[in-house]
Amino acid sequence: MTICHQRESTIMRRLIHHSLGLDPGHIVINDIAVMEWGSEIIFDCTYEYPPDKKTFRLIFSDCRSIEWFIQHDGVKSRSFEKSQLITHDLGDGNYQRTARIASTVVEIIIAYGRLKIERDW
Repeated sequence: MTICHQRESTIMRRLIHHSLGLDPGHIVINDIAVMEWGSEIIFDCTYEYPPDKKTFRLIFSDCRSIEWFIQHDGVKSRSFEKSQLITHDLGDGNYQRTARIASTVVEIIIAYGRLKIERDW
């Protein structure tokens, strides 16, 4: 019996700008909505690479688990505060690899079945 081990360092991160077909740029998370009793989570985002400014949504569905880590040491975040994306990996659907999104406000880890990216451009 042969067992294959894949080192974490060899796993390619799945990045938002690659999925959108864009150059690396600044991404802001404008809002996060949890729907369907937590089985769907929606990120409303803005991509900025001057002079471009484009909005899009990340819709994770068939979620099995969502972990939240608030970055403010318990200080309540203001509803108007924008969250600057620090690092991320969109993972793989069908629960193969979790998505990890870290911002200046929150870090979220999502085990999901499907990811849809909505944009109108």
